[in-house]
Amino acid sequence: MPQSVLYWKPVKGGFQMARPTLRRENPHPERMQAFRISCADCYGYCCTALCFFKTDGFPMDKPAETPCRNLEPDFRCRVHDQLSSKGWKGCRAYDCLGAGQAAARLYRKDWREAPGTASEQFTVFLTLCRLRQIGWHLVEALQLLPAKPLWAALEAQLAENQRLAGQPAGALIGLDLSAHQAQVNPLLKQAAALTMQAAGGGKRCADGIGKRFRGELSGMDFSLALLIAANFSGCTFYGINLLGADLREADFSDSDLRGAFFLTQGQLNAAKGNRNTRIPEGLSHPSHWD
Repeated sequence: MPQSVLYWKPVKGGFQMARPTLRRENPHPERMQAFRISCADCYGYCCTALCFFKTDGFPMDKPAETPCRNLEPDFRCRVHDQLSSKGWKGCRAYDCLGAGQAAARLYRKDWREAPGTASEQFTVFLTLCRLRQIGWHLVEALQLLPAKPLWAALEAQLAENQRLAGQPAGALIGLDLSAHQAQVNPLLKQAAALTMQAAGGGKRCADGIGKRFRGELSGMDFSLALLIAANFSGCTFYGINLLGADLREADFSDSDLRGAFFLTQGQLNAAKGNRNTRIPEGLSHPSHWD
């Protein structure tokens, strides 16, 4: 696979060579598959271990380690197909990146059958959530062509991430991830900077609440930005850093997000879009977009 692949965009009378893509073809697609959630193989951890707040898109506050009122005995949600209409947008947006089923595999009995292990199981789940968030961004960075000088270091940190996540439950309890995070964060920042630079930008946008964006957005840094209810309809993203951006109710209808990076499924789930919204490989169109 060549290290810089040109793509073509339609113009009147034919096609015109556009900018080079910033992503390589994913050499390990199975890595992305490992982050897909499987609620049927989980013990309702996100519905119990996490705390809920009205300000985050829930109709009520709920303390941590307390089962949600909608959690059924079989760990299914009784309002799963009505989350938006009943005000549970926070649940609609949440994505554990597969931490739920990974935690469940470590225990022979769920926390209801073995209540003495409940707090331990919730702790393991939350630790795996953090590890999988880090892992997702490492896998994403390894697809960025401008970050090629960092690929070896990123691979090393991904191997360490997988080693930590593959430990038994006892080792995950109280696991200090600060050293691992301290090694990963600078690499992700460098990968983002190289990619935005290759896109001809790096302009910082920290607050775009309710703002209307238009046309092609190139090389912009939206990391950790507040983009609540921003309107990106019809926009094309090229080398856009969305790491940790708050995309609740942001509108991506008819937009092309394939040139964005560090975008997660949870961010998409919190946003709005339609069938014409184009998204990066490895992500899925949220069902409520249809």
